[in-house]
Amino acid sequence: MLADRDRRGKPLTTVICRSCGLVRHSPLPTADEVRRYYEKAYRLDYKKNLTPKLKHVYRAGLVALQRVQAMNTWLTETQTVLDIGAGGGELCYMMQAGDRCVTGLEPNHGYALYAREQLGLNISIGDYQTAPIAAETFDLITMFHVLEHILEPLEILHKARGWLRSGGHLIVEVPNVEALCVSPKNRFHFAHIYNFNLATLEALGMRAGFAIRNRFVADDGGIIRVIFQKTTAPQKMTLDLSANSKKIQRLLLQHTPLAHLFSHYPYTRFLKKLARGFNEWLVTRKHDTGEGLLKRMKNTRSTSAANHAR
Repeated sequence: MLADRDRRGKPLTTVICRSCGLVRHSPLPTADEVRRYYEKAYRLDYKKNLTPKLKHVYRAGLVALQRVQAMNTWLTETQTVLDIGAGGGELCYMMQAGDRCVTGLEPNHGYALYAREQLGLNISIGDYQTAPIAAETFDLITMFHVLEHILEPLEILHKARGWLRSGGHLIVEVPNVEALCVSPKNRFHFAHIYNFNLATLEALGMRAGFAIRNRFVADDGGIIRVIFQKTTAPQKMTLDLSANSKKIQRLLLQHTPLAHLFSHYPYTRFLKKLARGFNEWLVTRKHDTGEGLLKRMKNTRSTSAANHAR
């Protein structure tokens, strides 16, 4: 056992697989519990609102712009894209360009309806298990901070592989269980059923039949991102996970509350949060709608990129 409490101090048993290092809740929730939670309660629990507030739209829009920039290699002018776990639709909105066809899939009714009705996006309400998506429909599928919430992560990767055309890419980003920028008491979340490091994330993608094309670890170690590709040749497991469990346990054991207190992370995080809050207030007070705010952000970024290219 790694922990017996979640970040809110509530009982939550978190365990690690000694064979591979995959970290998860114990016991696992039922499929019905997960479905009900994400359909109705998740956004209220974490955002305190049924639909995104303007500050949430702005915050998600900034992250979406960063993600689009990071995906430039895999985003071409004419392709089909699916964003699984689309939330309020900010990433889908920012990915729209030229003849590109962007679709979103979101289980939460309030956020999905906001994306459809306020942003005019093609967002389907529901989960991946019941989504009526034909095989080999998309060139690119994105899953940003989704996989850790899924009860059957291998199943959703198999689904994604089936929805991709040959040579298509899957981009998966999750929190890093090894992150030292996170306070030890805030590491495990009730909503995060699984916790990955780079090794377990890559191994899961390879088990689903993907080839690994690229990987990314944030400067502070907080998030990891892997670019997978659907290839015709079956992928063989080439990763040795025998020492992964001990590695993770050693890192977490060394990352004590006192060690975290004497690092720079609590203080830089606090200052960044203050600056972010002030900036959100400055920007959002000039806008009445999320669509207008996102449109201005997108146009500003496009103009800046065009000027930089000259």
